[in-house]
Amino acid sequence: MAAIYSSLEVIEVDQSLSFNRALVEKYDRPGPRYTSYPTAPQFHQAFALDDYQAAARASNQAALPKALSLYIHIPFCKSLCYYCACNKIITQKTHRAVEYLNYLKREIAMQAALFDRTRTLRQLHLGGGTPTYLTRGQLAELMDCLHQAFNLDDSDEHEFSIEVDPRTISTEQIEHLRQLGFNRLSFGVQDFDPDVQAAVNRQQSEAQIYALVAAAREALAKDGLVVRDYVCDVAKAADISKAHDKIVADLGGIDVLVNNAGTARTLAFESISDEAWQEDLDLKLFAAIRFSRLVWPGMKQRKWGRIINVLNTFAKAPAGNSAPTSVSRAAGMALTKVMANEGGEHNILVNALLVGLIMSDQWVKRHAAQAPNTDFEEFAKGLARGTPLGRIGTAEEFANLACFLASEQGSYITGTAINVDGGRSPVV
Repeated sequence: MAAIYSSLEVIEVDQSLSFNRALVEKYDRPGPRYTSYPTAPQFHQAFALDDYQAAARASNQAALPKALSLYIHIPFCKSLCYYCACNKIITQKTHRAVEYLNYLKREIAMQAALFDRTRTLRQLHLGGGTPTYLTRGQLAELMDCLHQAFNLDDSDEHEFSIEVDPRTISTEQIEHLRQLGFNRLSFGVQDFDPDVQAAVNRQQSEAQIYALVAAAREALAKDGLVVRDYVCDVAKAADISKAHDKIVADLGGIDVLVNNAGTARTLAFESISDEAWQEDLDLKLFAAIRFSRLVWPGMKQRKWGRIINVLNTFAKAPAGNSAPTSVSRAAGMALTKVMANEGGEHNILVNALLVGLIMSDQWVKRHAAQAPNTDFEEFAKGLARGTPLGRIGTAEEFANLACFLASEQGSYITGTAINVDGGRSPVV
């Protein structure tokens, strides 16, 4: 018998505490979840089966049909994590999944029939619950079903991810997941503090996590793929120096540097404190200066280098209430020109990309906060109002230009600041 347990703890409340009622009421509304697209607040009774089928047909008939993304929910867990708000079934009986998988395979066939077989399924995510609750045989059966129903991208350019419970999986199972085609894992780490783990009923050690991460790296290495991660606070000079030294020790000289750090901080001039100014400059200007200064000698020695400073269109066209961001970004544009002039004789090319509206989680979060009851597509259209191309750009469109500038194909371009904004900026 499956059961979901809850716990209740009585605590003493400090009566002197206060809260901002207006702020609480502002966010007291439904929000999106990552497990469904469109997100849950967008679903409504007026959108019926025939509407969905018509949308699928229309997507097939597009001039350039997009690749497909698929989310599959596996609701079973062996124990309850108290923070979890997902649909789940708590049970130790793995045979409970058999009936679910039978229905799931029928639904996969129904969904696959709606989409042209020539369209590649490039993104797959198994969430839960705990997808690794399924046995090896059940996971292999599910992936085989997907291969038969869809045109799965079998290259390692695909993004096949799965959520893993570190408490219930071995390093050998990590190897099996790789064999099934998965190249991304989510371990669900909330905190390493033992007290926090006990409070949320998910106790897993750092050693467990690191062992699984090591196993995942080894599995990828067998296919010639090497994964390294480097963590640093780019607002701190010491962190930047340590990260640079580690990267050079592992990989050798750095040939391409992309300075891309920032936050959307736009305020009225008179309200900006010295601390806020300094924080913004440290993050957006000095980070680029410090990283560039460290890679510069090696690029000069090798007579080859590419530096790309990611700014925004406020750098050219600052508006009221756009500081400190606009000022920091304008300084970044001046820095780009200075380095380009000095780097030219050494074949170090330095350019800036000025971002306009590019689709990212930033806009998904803003939609959830500002207009959760509005269709996201309509919200996005509203954001893009005033953009000549009439839409928000994609990360791929931005990346395409960055890759061009970092390559030999861009070998005669330096000292430029290129708007990537669909024509939105009033300045060329």
